[in-house]
Amino acid sequence: MQNNAFSKIWLIIVFIILIGVGILIYQYLGIPKEKVRTPGAEIPEKVEETGLNLTTTKLTIIPNIYKTVPGTPGYLGIPVFSSNGRKVVYAAEKNGKWLVVFGDKEGKAYYSIMGPVISSDGKQVAYGAQEKENGNWFIVVGNKGGGAYKNYVTDIIISPDGKQVAYVGGKEGKDCIVVGDKEGKCYDGIVWPVFAPDSRQIAYVATKEGKNSIVIDGQEGKLYDLIRIPTFSPDSKHLAYPVRKEGKWFVVIDDKEGIKSYDMIGNIVFGPDSQQIAYWAKREGKWFLVIDDEEMKNYYDSTGDISFSADGKQIAYKAGKGEKNLVVTGEKEGKLYDYIAMNSLIFTPDSKQVAYSARKEGKWFIVLGEKEGKVYDWVSGPVFSPDGKYIAYGSRIGNELWWIVDKVEEFGKE
Repeated sequence: MQNNAFSKIWLIIVFIILIGVGILIYQYLGIPKEKVRTPGAEIPEKVEETGLNLTTTKLTIIPNIYKTVPGTPGYLGIPVFSSNGRKVVYAAEKNGKWLVVFGDKEGKAYYSIMGPVISSDGKQVAYGAQEKENGNWFIVVGNKGGGAYKNYVTDIIISPDGKQVAYVGGKEGKDCIVVGDKEGKCYDGIVWPVFAPDSRQIAYVATKEGKNSIVIDGQEGKLYDLIRIPTFSPDSKHLAYPVRKEGKWFVVIDDKEGIKSYDMIGNIVFGPDSQQIAYWAKREGKWFLVIDDEEMKNYYDSTGDISFSADGKQIAYKAGKGEKNLVVTGEKEGKLYDYIAMNSLIFTPDSKQVAYSARKEGKWFIVLGEKEGKVYDWVSGPVFSPDGKYIAYGSRIGNELWWIVDKVEEFGKE
């Protein structure tokens, strides 16, 4: 009898040990848990730092002092989400000072702020700051300040690889390009700095002796009456920009002037193969799209983003009719909205549909194909998972900032 009792005790002990080992395996070997959070759930303790966030996540709660509602003392700037959906920053006014809020952490308070901007992976944040009225401006990267410019710090950009910050600093009536902590040449004016997709080059428009020239890595190009925004090709090997000469506008690609001229030319976009090119052109007061020198037949009152599909076979663009905006895919016009956000128009990875951020009657939502998503107080531009199964975007719900992830196949369903 004693031996049987003793055996039973040992069996119980072994059973308890096995349960404990099972718990340890569950906790430490990464057995998956349900991660999806819907609006109203708790803030996660930790958000991974790399890769596209495919989990609906409440990133932060905006303190009431920042809310833009009557009776509150603060003012809230537009939130800036990293494109991977893992970080969010915004500028806010508090007690008469401006500061940048990193998620739920306040940065230093300043008299004035320009920005912020955030890298695609969310690891780099930069903005301009001024400590007192009429004081010098300087760049702040993270929490570290650098440089000092009497007039302003503007046109702040971060390289695609997230490793370099560039901006324009104004001093003594001149504009100076600054990359990292190195100040380049100063001109009468500098606008529209842009990094190449491979982050190895930077180009901008400089004003010199009343004329404009493109400057690439310190090398000045030909002078023109005016030059607008320069654009690198996806492979970083070509640069295109619109120029005005003798009252007419035309396109310059790699220093070669195009033949066709127009009353005005808007932004230029390369196709995914870096060979196709599309841009807005204006003639007799109306705007139309030009694709590889072929003029489209639809005419509009205003212009917007242009987007090529990944396979290069389709093109979509934002246009304006009166005070309303719409998206045109190929030759098919979409629905009119009060506003369609800049830099939000993209194709799905399979090149079959377009998505963008739109506003109607004061509310924001994502449009995918012909379907409208749930409404929010504000939304950022959408991104897709590489396999095209998920669409994700930043949003504001009251005083909460969320990263929303929807399944494409269920999008627009209540």
